[in-house]
Amino acid sequence: MRTLEGLIVVVTGGTQGLGEEIARRAAQHHAAGIVICGRGQENGTRIAAEIGESG
Repeated sequence: MRTLEGLIVVVTGGTQGLGEEIARRAAQHHAAGIVICGRGQENGTRIAAEIGESG
């Protein structure tokens, strides 16, 4: 995957499964920001916190 540096990534279905993994990978590839959209606010908040903690 190429670098996502400077890009904002929007992940639909990002609170579980494949969408969650895509959000995590976007962070690993230096996305400037990640918008996580999904049905589970609690999961979304947890995932965002975990991604933020991992740097």
